[in-house]
Amino acid sequence: MLDSLEAGGDGYSGIAANFFPHLYAWLCAKHRMQPDETRRLQQFLSVADMAARHRYPLSAKRYLGRLGLPIGPPCRVPVAAPSAGDDDDLVLEHLQASVTAHTATLS
Repeated sequence: MLDSLEAGGDGYSGIAANFFPHLYAWLCAKHRMQPDETRRLQQFLSVADMAARHRYPLSAKRYLGRLGLPIGPPCRVPVAAPSAGDDDDLVLEHLQASVTAHTATLS
């Protein structure tokens, strides 16, 4: 994404923006002023994007629900509901903790 911003792009509207729009907004606003921090954030977002894609769009709804947004599970595309052995909650828990940690480091 940084390459696109540096080439004149204005923003991002991918799947991961549903999970942590504040990180993408920060990246877009600060990429010229804080290049080292934005590169570190971009590295994190590249990995976090893979976790965000896990069982999307259901994962986005569950993640936003964990953050307190009153959102239900119905999806526009069929997604199998999580079953007893799924790691969905663990993935979302770690993703949320990582996002919180990265958010705390931004100025």
